[in-house]
Amino acid sequence: MLPSAPPQALSLAGVLGNVTSRLGSGSGLVCLIDGLGAEQLREFKAYARNLNSVWDDSAISSVAPSTTAVAITTASVGKLPGAHGLLGYTMYDPDSDSVRSVLSEVSPKDALKWQKEQTIFEKTGNSYVIAPAALAGSGFTVMALRGAEYVGIDDPLARVEKALELLRKKGNLVYLYFSEVDKAAHASGVGSEPYLKALELVDSTLGDLFAKRPEYATIVITADHGQLNVPRDNHVIIPDEWLKTFGVKAVAGEPRTLQFVLEAGSDPEPLVSALKDKYGDFALVYKVEDLVAAGWWKNLSDDIRSRCGQVFISPVGNYAFYTHEHDPARGMIGQHGSFDSAEMSIPLIRL
Repeated sequence: MLPSAPPQALSLAGVLGNVTSRLGSGSGLVCLIDGLGAEQLREFKAYARNLNSVWDDSAISSVAPSTTAVAITTASVGKLPGAHGLLGYTMYDPDSDSVRSVLSEVSPKDALKWQKEQTIFEKTGNSYVIAPAALAGSGFTVMALRGAEYVGIDDPLARVEKALELLRKKGNLVYLYFSEVDKAAHASGVGSEPYLKALELVDSTLGDLFAKRPEYATIVITADHGQLNVPRDNHVIIPDEWLKTFGVKAVAGEPRTLQFVLEAGSDPEPLVSALKDKYGDFALVYKVEDLVAAGWWKNLSDDIRSRCGQVFISPVGNYAFYTHEHDPARGMIGQHGSFDSAEMSIPLIRL
């Protein structure tokens, strides 16, 4: 059975709105550290002394699935995934009958088709995104961050210096993004030497932000999701040919939450039963209706429903699912996307 979603105020959907409500008397900044869950911030506190010095152990919930594209859009729009329509790392495109990466395979000109909701940046004005330069102008940036001026800066310390400059003007809203921790976790694993170096780097730069911020600036620091390590022995292959016998025409999502898209008219129940029989001891198997009923995808429209799977599987514990032995995603060590507390619980730091 799926866990129930928390109230929207205790999720990423409420973070930016809380900051913008205080802009009348100052400036505001939301810092998002990609991949840094609350459990990791506690476990590796020796490498995140600045963050832990201002954290009261408060945490909020990530989204379902707990993945970057879905989480960042939830924060930037202020609505849950069922409303904004980005529902996984990859999604089914009914117009082309293909699966696309939301982060890299949706063009800027198609962005409004995929994500139609107005962002908080569009509503607020005087908004700035400070993030690595490579992300500027991408389809995902248009979907999730439109309405803000994009300031592309690769050096983390220079990102903080620019943020401080912008915070000095009252009325400005700044979104500051760090990808370094997430990248290190995927490539080398949570707790690895590269991971700890990335965490220490981000923490050090944020120490400058804490020390130099204007007294009238509201600052909130959070993450999009946490992570856990998945050993290769826990990679589970669900054969593509076997799935086709149940009417599966496409597989989307990510290894820790696969979405199975069925041929029109196919009954999802035989697939649900078969997946539960084979993998139910270490996985949640559920339908899109269950996500809606549990509150994760409230307000899911028919248009958005056409771009997601009808049946889902999410591992419990440190497993991951694939449909091919040679899937390049099997190279990832740190992973996320399911409902484990290591990936769902994210820190909330307020200054």
